[in-house]
Amino acid sequence: FNDIRDYITYVKAAVQPKLTSPAKEHIITLYKQLRLLETSSSSTGRISSSSTPITVRQLESLIRLSEAIAKLYCQEDIEVKHVQEAYRLLS
Repeated sequence: FNDIRDYITYVKAAVQPKLTSPAKEHIITLYKQLRLLETSSSSTGRISSSSTPITVRQLESLIRLSEAIAKLYCQEDIEVKHVQEAYRLLS
């Protein structure tokens, strides 16, 4: 238990991951796809598969969760794989 606490304390203080360019592009692509799916389903009169509309808040959540995943692995860069995992968790 102490090891986990020490690890979390270290990560909070020492690791501040930054988005890489490919990760930024991937986030933008995912967000555009989600918005497009929401727009197309609402314009056809079908009920959207998600219960809430896609907003900037979800975009911010995707970024924060990607950052948390990178921190989990003590990585200084947020990579595409972190964004993909964050998207999977949010889906």
